[in-house]
Amino acid sequence: MIEIPESINMAKQLNETVKGKIIKKVCANHTPHSFAWYYGNPNDYNALLAGKPVGSSNGIGSMVEISLDDCKILIGDGTNIRFYGDEKSIPNKHQFLVEFDDNTYLVCTVQMYGGMWAFKNGQNKNEYYLVAKEKQLPLSDEFNAKYFDSLRDD
Repeated sequence: MIEIPESINMAKQLNETVKGKIIKKVCANHTPHSFAWYYGNPNDYNALLAGKPVGSSNGIGSMVEISLDDCKILIGDGTNIRFYGDEKSIPNKHQFLVEFDDNTYLVCTVQMYGGMWAFKNGQNKNEYYLVAKEKQLPLSDEFNAKYFDSLRDD
C-alpha cells in the first residue's frame, strides 16, 4: 500500500526526474496481470499520452497524480514505479511503461494488485480518487484542529 508520506515523496522524486520531459511512447498491459487496473482500454494509452510534456506530480492519499497538459496519469496503491536511465535496465515484465524523448523510462510493475490509470482531465469519476483530491492531507498545514472537527459534520 502506498502510504501518504510515500505518495508525497514519490511525487517529489517524479518532479525532480521526469517533470518537463516529453513522452515519446507508452506501452500499457505489456505483461497482462489479472489485478492490474487501467482506466478504459490500455491499448489507447499511447495515442492519449504520446507527445505530451510531463507537468507537476502530486501525492494524493494513496495515489500519485502526474499532470500532462489535458491528461493525467494516476498511479495507485500496489503499483511499483521505477525510473530507468537506459533501456537495458528495464524489466522484461511490466504493466505500464513510459518512454521519454531522452530515452529514459518510467516503468510500473504490479506484484499483487495495482492501478495505472491514464485519462483526460475530468473523466475519471472514481470516488476514491475524487475524495482524495477534495480532502486535505493529514500532513498538510491545512489539516488543523478546525478542519479535523469539520469532518464530523460532513
